[in-house]
Amino acid sequence: YTLITYIHEYCVYESIKKLGWLYNIKKFNKPKIKFNKDLFIRCIEEKLRYTYDDKTKELLINMKAIILSMSNKSGKNTRYYGTYRFEYIWEKMIDYCFGIKEKTMYFPNTFWKIHSQNGKINSPLEPDTIMKLNEKIYVLDAKYYKYGVTNNISDLPGTSSISKQIIYGEYIVEISRFESKDNVYNAFLLPFNKKNGEDIISIGMALSWRKTIKCRYEKIVGILIDTTDLIKNISRLDKYKIKKLASVIEREVES
Repeated sequence: YTLITYIHEYCVYESIKKLGWLYNIKKFNKPKIKFNKDLFIRCIEEKLRYTYDDKTKELLINMKAIILSMSNKSGKNTRYYGTYRFEYIWEKMIDYCFGIKEKTMYFPNTFWKIHSQNGKINSPLEPDTIMKLNEKIYVLDAKYYKYGVTNNISDLPGTSSISKQIIYGEYIVEISRFESKDNVYNAFLLPFNKKNGEDIISIGMALSWRKTIKCRYEKIVGILIDTTDLIKNISRLDKYKIKKLASVIEREVES
């Protein structure tokens, strides 16, 4: 083994220690060399001077970046992982806990038919989550809005979002060929932090421009879901939560 090999082992060790959980890597060997930032950097830079292979150079540059990101205190440093776009995580959590995997068949799309030209199929509308239970379908739109904190009605989904939910309902009824249109439900799912009481609660419903409600999916139920409870549910996939959410949605629509 050369020094550069030991440094490479150390970099692999540090990378797995910090990000191995993403790839389900639980076991990894500890490096055979103690951390020495100055020595490691000098060795890597010396190797870079005489390396002309692009892949090897890229590896050495990445190793140097790992070493530079660490302190000299036994190789330990503080790292923080997070995001400024939690709305995407909220959507993924909702879909993971409540949704089916094969949902593309429920994506409505449109197309152009042009005279003397080939037609064009447009990109489909994609609902966040499709939940199924007892031959019923629930179209769920995960909205990371702040209503659960502010209790301000202005912090709820607007006309565009409401209209899209109704389109989803109409499309699903058509392709599923249900004997009854009342097999399809709609809901917006928003976050909140419960202090006590239920972790899934209804706040009311959104309605469209139509004066007469003909189908249940035309009533889009507003649901608050406790964020902490949802995160806990990610790890155990509690099927009871699906039944509970369906019950809350149906109860609000039929009230």
